Amino acid sequence: MIFGDRIILRAVERTDIRQLWEWMQDQELMRLRYHPMFPDSVANAERAYEESIGEKDEDVRLAICTTEGDLIGETSLRNIDYRLGNAEFSIAIGSRAHLGRGYGTDATRTMMHFAFEQLNLHRVTLHVHDFNDHAIHTYLKCGFKEEGRLREAEYMDGRRSDIVVMGLLRREFEALGL
Repeated sequence: MIFGDRIILRAVERTDIRQLWEWMQDQELMRLRYHPMFPDSVANAERAYEESIGEKDEDVRLAICTTEGDLIGETSLRNIDYRLGNAEFSIAIGSRAHLGRGYGTDATRTMMHFAFEQLNLHRVTLHVHDFNDHAIHTYLKCGFKEEGRLREAEYMDGRRSDIVVMGLLRREFEALGL
């Protein structure tokens, strides 16, 4: 387990899959994700979990829990390239009761400590919809910088939107002293 100030990151367990799947059915929450999930069966989610156990060293998927142990979301580092020291970050707070209360900021900060201190990464990137102001604010607080935009790269809710590409270097994160 990895401890933050307000959260604990731990391995995703088989018993978490149903709750994670239920959050993926919430279209409002899923529209905020860069890689939105499409409706699927819980059986397929369970099968994907079983198939992924121990499969990929280049992906780290962790459950986000409160310090009391309540599951509130998930976070991951994907496509980890240990030779170059790069990875892609994602996070989703699925519990509506815990949105906007600092849990995502703490989970992001905690995951960056893990990425840079434990995995010895040099750079972490992410993609976020330009209309997801709350997430962008969180990423900026944690030291991410906007590196560019994929203009009109997404079509959602009847309109085109940009995808903001953000990145964080280890030295930038360390300089924040978070």
